[in-house]
Amino acid sequence: MFKKITMRTKLILPILGLLVIAFPTMFLLIFLQSKNVLEGLALDKTVAIARQHALEIENRLGAAAQVAQTTAAAFAVLQARPDRNRDLGAALASAMVVSDSDLRSIGVGFEPGLWDATARDRSFSDESGRYGLEAIRKGDGAELSALKSVDSNFWYSEAHRLGKVTMTEPILQPGSRNFTTMLSAPIKKGDTFIGAVGAELSLVDLRSLILQGSSKQSGITALYSNGGLVLLHFDESREGKSVREVEGDLLGNAVEDFLRAVADGKEYVTLATSSYLGSEAILAVEPVTVGGTDAPWAMATYVPLASIREGQNKVLLAMIAIGGLTLAGLFILVFFISRSLIRPLKMSARLLEDIAHGDGDLTRRLPVRSEDETGTMALHFNAFMDKLEAIVGSLRASGKALGETGAVLASTTEGVAAAVDEIVGNARAIEGKVERQAASVKSATDKVDEIARSIDSLDGMIEEQTASITESSASIEEMVANIASVGKSIDRLGGNFETLLEASDSGRSSLGELTAAIKAIAERSETLLETNKVIGNIASQTNLLAMNAAIEAAHAGEAGAGFSVVADEIRKLAEMSASRAKATAKELRQVKDAVDGMVGTSVGAEEGFSRILELIRGLDGLRKEIEYAMSEQSTGSSQILEALGHMNSITAEIRSGSRGMARGGTSVREAMAEISALSGEIEDGMAGISKSAEAISASMETAESLSEANEEHIGRVLAEASKFIISERSPVQE
Repeated sequence: MFKKITMRTKLILPILGLLVIAFPTMFLLIFLQSKNVLEGLALDKTVAIARQHALEIENRLGAAAQVAQTTAAAFAVLQARPDRNRDLGAALASAMVVSDSDLRSIGVGFEPGLWDATARDRSFSDESGRYGLEAIRKGDGAELSALKSVDSNFWYSEAHRLGKVTMTEPILQPGSRNFTTMLSAPIKKGDTFIGAVGAELSLVDLRSLILQGSSKQSGITALYSNGGLVLLHFDESREGKSVREVEGDLLGNAVEDFLRAVADGKEYVTLATSSYLGSEAILAVEPVTVGGTDAPWAMATYVPLASIREGQNKVLLAMIAIGGLTLAGLFILVFFISRSLIRPLKMSARLLEDIAHGDGDLTRRLPVRSEDETGTMALHFNAFMDKLEAIVGSLRASGKALGETGAVLASTTEGVAAAVDEIVGNARAIEGKVERQAASVKSATDKVDEIARSIDSLDGMIEEQTASITESSASIEEMVANIASVGKSIDRLGGNFETLLEASDSGRSSLGELTAAIKAIAERSETLLETNKVIGNIASQTNLLAMNAAIEAAHAGEAGAGFSVVADEIRKLAEMSASRAKATAKELRQVKDAVDGMVGTSVGAEEGFSRILELIRGLDGLRKEIEYAMSEQSTGSSQILEALGHMNSITAEIRSGSRGMARGGTSVREAMAEISALSGEIEDGMAGISKSAEAISASMETAESLSEANEEHIGRVLAEASKFIISERSPVQE
């Protein structure tokens, strides 16, 4: 099913799938990262708010402590002249209260005996006579009064105990939820504690610092004492109560850890589940310390995560909207890009489809409309089509040349076959003539043997004639009879010699014709070898063209798959033609070797026939001489009876002629033996010629079948190449 999906879908689906996976993943990572960052920022902001509020509270408490220190320093100076400075000290205390609107009162106390210890009846002395002054704010002024008991004031004892500025635990004013605290400073003379000054500060004036920017949505702040009392709170109903009593819904399960941090005066940050704020909240606690107090307060800030997550959700929605718009834009962009990329591919596919399944028009080209990869592809495709058109044209031309060569080869093969058939017929005719010649030679040999025997007998008779002249008459009569018999034999021998001469002449002329035919076959074998070599070269060039076509088809990829099949078939045909050409060349070389052997054999046979003719002519001369001698003997025999006186001389002549005839008979016998041997050799040579001719005929039949197969393959190549339409201006066509 995936194979049927279009390339545009194959291109768009993975990209969109990647985008659909990548964008949500990226947004999720960004969201989680932004969540962590925002929560970290919120945590830092919460800590910063708590620290800022703690610093503001410390500054405000520090200002009151500074008033106490200044007043203590002034009273340390006034203590040197107590009698003269009693009223001055009271005025100073009143002025310090009036100078700071947040102060409710200032108290001053000295150790016993350091300021009018015995002046019980004087103003600003407690019941023991110790100097103790209290200036309480009244409207825009201050009301002065004596302290009832200096030692009973916690601020005095803390300043005495610590010997430095300190802050007391807040005190809830009767009938209200407002707390006050005392900032005390010791009065020292050198390093000796002589008294203390306490400045009372109302915490109600610090409420504005707590309420500034506080809400359940953005976060709230609260001030706690070291002992766990709620001093200032966004919810005023909780002030003056303990943390365990009222802050459970705000702190959740972090109440105990919170109280420990407050009691220890340490910074504390945690994530608390706050039902009061309606979500998880970041809690940051910062200690509030003034002077050397060992009971610092705690400023706590609560920031709900719901407000932070609301911002995160807004960011997430914005990211989703941006991501959706981006995906839509990318989809449109990918669509148009894929369209611009797929369009030339579709055109190429349609063009290749028309070429593969249509009329095979190789003159069509892709338009080049850009210089990008698609334009480059179109350029290369057009170049490939140019090469393909040239290759098809070359195949057509090569196919036509192969067809013409095949026709020439076929005609040449037919001529060679006809020549071979003629050679076979001639060889068979010559073989029959040679057989008849052999029989004639055998008959002549028998006759020559008979003549030799007769000559031997004649020589014996002459010897007998020489030994006994008295029997000459009877011997002469017998000799006459023998001479007559010899004359008949010589006549028969003459006829045989004439037949032998005719057969030898005929064999020599036939052998000449055979030699000429064999030479013609050798020349045609050379021509066949050259033609077969041309066929091998054509097959090699066709194979090279097929390899080039396969390489170009491989370069074209799927577009050249169809032509790759054609190139492969052409390569197979070329390889088959080359293989057949090699086999034909091998057969033709064997034929040529056989023909060359036949040429040598025929030349030797022709020379042997020439020698036979010379010997036969020589024997014919001897025969004529014998015939002439026998004629003379016949004439002499008729006259022997008349001239016996001349017998001795005639007998001597006859004896001499008889010996010559014996020698001639021996020569004739030897010549006939040689002729018989030559006839056997000619017979064997003609048998070899017949076999070679039959082998040539079989080879020519193979060559004819190969030529027919070659013509069939050439026709198939031309038929396949003719399926394509190429330009008439193709270089190959021109």
